[in-house]
Amino acid sequence: MTLRIAVPVFGIYTVLIWFIAYYSDRDFIRGIAQAVIILFLCFNFCGIQRMAVELLITNALDRYSVGQIGNYIHQYEESSKAVIQKVGFYKDQNPCDKYYEFMKTEYFEDFAIKAFTQEWSDLNALNYYTGRNYVRAEVPDDIKERISSKDWSGLVLEEQLIFEGDTLYIAVY
Repeated sequence: MTLRIAVPVFGIYTVLIWFIAYYSDRDFIRGIAQAVIILFLCFNFCGIQRMAVELLITNALDRYSVGQIGNYIHQYEESSKAVIQKVGFYKDQNPCDKYYEFMKTEYFEDFAIKAFTQEWSDLNALNYYTGRNYVRAEVPDDIKERISSKDWSGLVLEEQLIFEGDTLYIAVY
């Protein structure tokens, strides 16, 4: 169950238990209901804190990765006198959607996803962190075929970035 479903379900049970505690005329039932509500609140609080930490870690690692790519782009532009204006993204053989080596938990399936693994955020993250305004480029089939057999587990910019004139192709690992 994802958190966007678990939190409302938690809320429904909490309200029901609160009604039982409020309308019960027995102190024993009220005490049990209050203890269960406190237990639900503790689990919910801990889960949200773990999720927030993983989101912060993911955002920091995305920012670091884009910063490294931005530095590499700057070096290319200085040495070649070309200005990168278009960026295309392609995936290696086994792209990973999270930084699992830095995550403490493996739940929260749809949270803490790497920015480059989602088409709606890859170019936006690059533009945001570099302060540039790149446009999306289609990756040629020959580059896709050449890289599709690779399986990176981290940043190897010399291999993952392919420059062609004013276009950059970035491998998503």
